[in-house]
Amino acid sequence: MTKTDVIAASERRPLPSLTAPRVAVGAVGVATGAMFVARTFTWPSASSNDAWAYAAWGQALARGEQLVYNTATTPKPLASMLAAIVSPLPPTRAWALVVALALGVLVAALLAAGYREAGALGGVVAVGAFLFAAPLEGVLWTSLVDAVTAALVVLAIALRGRGRIASLVLAGLLRPEAWLASALAGYVESSGSRWRRLLIGVGAGVLPIVLWTVFDLAVTGDALASRRFQETGELLSQGPSEALGLFRTAITTESGGVFALVGGIGLLAHGWRSRRGGDFPFPLAIGFVWAAALFAETVYGFELNARYLLPLVAVLALGWGLLVGAFLPSVRSRQTVLVWAAAAVVVAVTAFSVLRMDFGRAAHRPEQVSLAVYRSLPAIEATLDCGDVGLVGRRHIGSTIARLAAATRTSLTRFEPAEPGQASRYAAILAVNGSQAKRLPAWPVRETQIGPLAVNPRCAG
Repeated sequence: MTKTDVIAASERRPLPSLTAPRVAVGAVGVATGAMFVARTFTWPSASSNDAWAYAAWGQALARGEQLVYNTATTPKPLASMLAAIVSPLPPTRAWALVVALALGVLVAALLAAGYREAGALGGVVAVGAFLFAAPLEGVLWTSLVDAVTAALVVLAIALRGRGRIASLVLAGLLRPEAWLASALAGYVESSGSRWRRLLIGVGAGVLPIVLWTVFDLAVTGDALASRRFQETGELLSQGPSEALGLFRTAITTESGGVFALVGGIGLLAHGWRSRRGGDFPFPLAIGFVWAAALFAETVYGFELNARYLLPLVAVLALGWGLLVGAFLPSVRSRQTVLVWAAAAVVVAVTAFSVLRMDFGRAAHRPEQVSLAVYRSLPAIEATLDCGDVGLVGRRHIGSTIARLAAATRTSLTRFEPAEPGQASRYAAILAVNGSQAKRLPAWPVRETQIGPLAVNPRCAG
């Protein structure tokens, strides 16, 4: 046999058994991400208060400026860095594209994790359960960062080793619940003595906290900038029973009681089988840790927003697939046709879910706010050439600052709450929603769609 014959034979050799699943999962991620991206373009605007804040911070990072945490949104390092990447795009769309691509990764990771633990059918069921239970239209058109967190959490379940730890460390740059999860991953994925594994686990849990403080120090000059921002909010401590009631209401709002019950049973069944087989029940452990962390935060007094449960909803959706795997023979066979058939079904189910999305009346609010901001820009931008703009109002000052900074692509430092008795230092003062118009100085007033704008006489020209 000549050398040419050997090369030709190697080219005809079947692909390795793991190549088909990986390529299929990658194809699912690309296809679903593209569908979600396309769906965002059918809506006039896809920006919530959070999305505007990320857009403003991302633009500031891209310009090399120091960040100012003066918006109504809790700062998150990974969100700011991702927003910097998409900062050249329109701020009404940029963060929505990040969320759409994250949902593509999330669907692919669900298929991969389900396939590994429960076969092709388990992967398909997990994806289907998530697509039909999670309020994805709300996740998309309000550009919620929780989709990125959920994608990283499920990706960690699908991965092994350092990839699993890294995914949860990144999630820890978005949500504090991931700090415990990354510590768990560090312990499970390390080897050696128990003390060595415990040390690595503690290090993995502390790492996102350290990275968060380093980021704050680098971009704001204050290592505790995020912590100081949190201290401005009001904590309402809850008793355990009240916190449990809030938690139950939130998970029901996010997905539904039946969905949560079946998903939980699936996680428990898979955990019992894993322990019998000598494996660590990682999906069950992640679900428990995430729920426990949210419950503890609620007892402490932090707000429990239903969207914070999106990563837990994704894990519960995986539980549906694991429940199928617990009662049906695994069809995880290495037949390429089964893998691609599962991928095709997932893409079809995703397409159906995307087509049935309806943003309804609720989405008109972000669009109305966006239009009001952009129609007000000529009057506001004219004053920015003269100096900073102050804002007064009972509510929405922080969110308005984020919108104005992102829409004008101007530093956040150019907008700030106006201090009484210091009006002369501003080029203009805006009464947000007109609620505090009586606090405006006796200057010439220009009406804008986000409130009356009093212009300093020295800047009137």
